[in-house]
Amino acid sequence: MLNPELKPGDRVRLLHMQGESLRPGIWGTVKSVSEIFGDTQYSVEWDDGDKENVGKPISRLSLISGEDAWDFGRKKKLKESSDKSAMKYFLDNKDFFKKFPNSVTSKIRKYLSAIRDTSLVNMMEAGMFLTFDSERVSHFAKYKNVSNKKALKYVIDNADDIRNEMIRLSMTILEDGNKEITPSSVSRTMSILANKFLMMYMNFPIVDNSKSYENIDIEDEDDEEYDDDDDY
Repeated sequence: MLNPELKPGDRVRLLHMQGESLRPGIWGTVKSVSEIFGDTQYSVEWDDGDKENVGKPISRLSLISGEDAWDFGRKKKLKESSDKSAMKYFLDNKDFFKKFPNSVTSKIRKYLSAIRDTSLVNMMEAGMFLTFDSERVSHFAKYKNVSNKKALKYVIDNADDIRNEMIRLSMTILEDGNKEITPSSVSRTMSILANKFLMMYMNFPIVDNSKSYENIDIEDEDDEEYDDDDDY
């Protein structure tokens, strides 16, 4: 499980840290937990030991829920290949994660998790929602059975922001590659990015995204009207 909740005393394995000041795979002990600007911050003492054994202290850099990645690792050797897959994924995609802030990838993972909770589509088709604006999401949802209306409201409320992030990231990729920025090239790059983010989510889904919906009011949701003339 990626980014499980931690408590003081937990042994945690680092998968990725913004800035890469610590290597993936290092272990640490959680010392304290706090909330900072909406993110959970874990004070950790990192060492050269393993899951069961505390080694010599190396660093006291904190983990931030919206930026970093960690897990508890596994105990059984029979699952060793599965255990290493998380680190391998981050290492194989190191250049991708360095290019974009982890706060953005975290936001997109939460958005994809909300799409999952709505049951609007099979998750293999969810990448297209990263390119939809709120109007298009609303029109799409009109003809679907929604299992979680609060999750749908979250998706609609965040659709424009996610789409704008995708446009910005696509333009960054095109600029870095000295490629011409046109509506067509941006659209193609957005599709590539959407597949990349979807694969990231499929590898490391958010198990429970319910906290994102706690303050959402859907009292008047059933009365919302949609324009049937909207393009889809």
